[in-house]
Amino acid sequence: MEAGPRIIEPMQFLSRGARLRARELDEWVRAELREEFVAMRTELFGLRGCPRTADWLDGAEGQRCERLLNELRGGTRVDALAALTLCFQLARGSGWSPGLRGDARSAERLGAVLQDWLRVWGAKGAEDPLLSEPALAATLLYARTMRTAWRAPLLGHLEAPQLRARQFLGELCGSGGRRTAVGKGLELRFSRALQGLSGEDDPLAGFDEECGLLFPQLDGGCDE
Repeated sequence: MEAGPRIIEPMQFLSRGARLRARELDEWVRAELREEFVAMRTELFGLRGCPRTADWLDGAEGQRCERLLNELRGGTRVDALAALTLCFQLARGSGWSPGLRGDARSAERLGAVLQDWLRVWGAKGAEDPLLSEPALAATLLYARTMRTAWRAPLLGHLEAPQLRARQFLGELCGSGGRRTAVGKGLELRFSRALQGLSGEDDPLAGFDEECGLLFPQLDGGCDE
């Protein structure tokens, strides 16, 4: 295990109260990224007006955020927690529910940001004392965003997001007696998440339900 801080209650960095603790990460983020992390933390925790997630990510600050997330994902386990803290605050401070227009783009963009984190840290994070719970939480929120995209049209469903999410979650969690560390963690802590993954009708419903219980305000409508 690499040297580093002993951070207690890491799930608090993903909660509504994260703004009270997020600055604790400033001194532990890699020195070359510290100034940029502080600036982006301030930007995201100061978001007002519920901008659409996709529109914000397409703007200058959003592109800056995605570059920083890429750098943080390639760093230490604390960098990874810092990246996820920013991802969850983006999910709280921007809008990704489809609304009356049935727009799935914002939910898909947020899902892509979370999937990028899970590709790097999902498997190894699930076995790390600092990241084990946050990795499971990220998995639940990822599935919720992609199910939101699937349900976006006023009539029918958008199948592509569900298909992508189902394939990715199948790889991340494993199946049957060959569960990965992520899958085993979900079965232990969030047993309903995986129950329908192999089904045809609504394979992400269990993840969505567990995410709603864990983060009831994280529904894409902004939680300012």
